[in-house]
Amino acid sequence: MNQNIIASLKNIFVFRWNPGKDLIAVAVSWLLVVGALYTATVIVGTTVWGGMAYFLLAALGFAEVLLVMFVLVWLARRYYNKHFTQAAQAIESGVG
Repeated sequence: MNQNIIASLKNIFVFRWNPGKDLIAVAVSWLLVVGALYTATVIVGTTVWGGMAYFLLAALGFAEVLLVMFVLVWLARRYYNKHFTQAAQAIESGVG
């Protein structure tokens, strides 16, 4: 009986992590956003070109935020299509 409990606990606390190209895309997007915002606020500041450089870099950061949101929506949709539509098709065909 103790072996069954130990085996069950081992299965519960297993962490399976398989990073792929998706994680690289998110990491690169995040680094671009943080880099642009850091550059806009710390390196350039509001005094260069009367604040126009700050505005342009902040606009670049905003565009990168939109890019990250696009990537996350794309990943969520891909995950949904892979897992939920296959499950729905299996249920409809009488497998599940």
